[in-house]
Amino acid sequence: MILDTSALLALIFQETGKAIVQAALPNSLINTVTYAELCYKLGQKKLDVRKNMNYLEAAGLKILGFSRQEAELSAHLQPYTQPLGLSLGDRTCLASSIHLGLPCLTADKVWLDLSFEGLEVKCIR
Repeated sequence: MILDTSALLALIFQETGKAIVQAALPNSLINTVTYAELCYKLGQKKLDVRKNMNYLEAAGLKILGFSRQEAELSAHLQPYTQPLGLSLGDRTCLASSIHLGLPCLTADKVWLDLSFEGLEVKCIR
């Protein structure tokens, strides 16, 4: 499963849906763009990035590189996701999900409105 930043933040901040994310961690991935976004969001809240990442990685989360093919797919998704207010980070998560053929887990309900071949979205809320 590919995790979106919003899902990881729900776990870290103990929000609704945290148990779903916790259960998914042993078999989950994030790309390096999602990792950068997560680091930024944790830094904004003055949280220890390394401590949180150690916890997530110990629970099984893996970080994968972001490929050229995923970057191109992310750009292709832009006109379809922009009207929904999705960010570059959101698109990279979606692109990784489609490229790797894995479902993505998010806290953003608006993702359920997306329909792309090979995309499976699961929302924690």
